[in-house]
Amino acid sequence: MRKYSSCNQQLAKISLLLTQGECQVAKESVKAKFRRLVEGVLERLRTRAAEDRGLQAEWDAVLETKRDAEQRAFCEKAARLGLDPFSLPAEAAAEVEGLSALVSGELADDLCDAVSWQELGNSGRAVHQFLGSALATEGAAGDWERVVRELAIRGAENPWQEGYRVAGALRAMLQWEGPLQQGFETALGQQLGAMSVREFGSGRELEAIVVPTQQGSPMIGVSGGRAETRRRFLVCRALGGFLASGGAALVTGSGTERQRRNRAFAAEFLAPAAAIRERLPQGRPGEEDLAELAATFTVSEWVIRHQVENHGLAETAE
Repeated sequence: MRKYSSCNQQLAKISLLLTQGECQVAKESVKAKFRRLVEGVLERLRTRAAEDRGLQAEWDAVLETKRDAEQRAFCEKAARLGLDPFSLPAEAAAEVEGLSALVSGELADDLCDAVSWQELGNSGRAVHQFLGSALATEGAAGDWERVVRELAIRGAENPWQEGYRVAGALRAMLQWEGPLQQGFETALGQQLGAMSVREFGSGRELEAIVVPTQQGSPMIGVSGGRAETRRRFLVCRALGGFLASGGAALVTGSGTERQRRNRAFAAEFLAPAAAIRERLPQGRPGEEDLAELAATFTVSEWVIRHQVENHGLAETAE
């Protein structure tokens, strides 16, 4: 009886791992495993003299895209849009092909992660227009290049940990403590150089954008109609994206590493965990406590709750 009980316990542990476990695996390792799986299936079909060559033809097409940089870029954009690159409607294919004339690199990737193919053209043109206006903007050179260099992304941490680190380092550099006052963007510009924030007419899927001007300072655009707490958070998310590379970046609702990093940066920059800890009441904070903290830091209650929980400051009331 004890033997069967032990066996059942092991099965329960395996079941728990399969349904709730989490493991980080290198992307190249996963790709290699899937490739061996597909090629193993094709080999079995060949040894059985199967007449259906459809799978082999599709696999050959996939391998061909790896050898052609242009095809590969097209397929990656389509996949980010949630489309099958090898079975695209003509209209969708035209939108994907046309995007390269408007934006490229990480901007194109983030754009495809955030919008549908039907919105791709309008969103791409909005980004392209903002890029042009930033590059045409002149102003006094600031200290942003040095700041970006000193706060460089290391790539050795989880995205959110990287965001926390950069936010803390920037606050220390500025010698800022506690809640930030209204108009902190002006104070930031006064210490580091010109920094502008304007409206970004892109639709709600693209929440914000940041582009370096001729002098390398950030010009931030935020989509209109936002509450003040939301606008501040988006400005800081854009700032976090800029500090990651000193280049242009989009702020969207997707869950990529870049977006997770800039969310963590914004939360820690606006409402540092250490400053929240100093103001937490004894015991388990309730909704009124979180609301009061949110008002103090001019952020949403969601930001305060996540800072409290993610930094292990306290157990919040349900």
